[in-house]
Amino acid sequence: MSHVVFADPSNAEARELEARALEQLGYQAENGTWRNFYLMGALELREGSKGTPIATTSADVLGGLSLSQLFDGIAIRVDGMRAAEERLVLNWVVDGQRAVTTLSDGVFTHVLDATDEGAAATLTLDREAVGRALMLGDLSGIQVEGDVEAPGRLFALLDTPDPGFEIVAP
Repeated sequence: MSHVVFADPSNAEARELEARALEQLGYQAENGTWRNFYLMGALELREGSKGTPIATTSADVLGGLSLSQLFDGIAIRVDGMRAAEERLVLNWVVDGQRAVTTLSDGVFTHVLDATDEGAAATLTLDREAVGRALMLGDLSGIQVEGDVEAPGRLFALLDTPDPGFEIVAP
């Protein structure tokens, strides 16, 4: 039924049939994660998306992440199609820890405890500035040596997450 719902999301009969199937799978699931997924999917098909009532990018969450995890968070948000033609190498100094990141072919990667002499810029900042940049797009707390436009080019290629995305419908 998921193929029918994806082909025609307005097909009420297909949505209800898929919801019934997911509901039965949920009732039979012993694993709480799967049960929740199935039952939330059934609810979504019947009543629409409920969204996420919490903010997942809070200062507290960002403060608890390692530098590697912060860079992974940036990598997840890169719009690969828009970033496909961009090549950008940046050195980072975040609270004294060094790293180098590369954006190439729409993919953002990082190497900790490294620098690149050919980097477009070196960004020096603290965790609070990383949080402001990720949550608000505020780049004011970033000291830039080299190409001052480089941080803006990177952050302009990030998608804004949608916590209200639908689980089972297109």
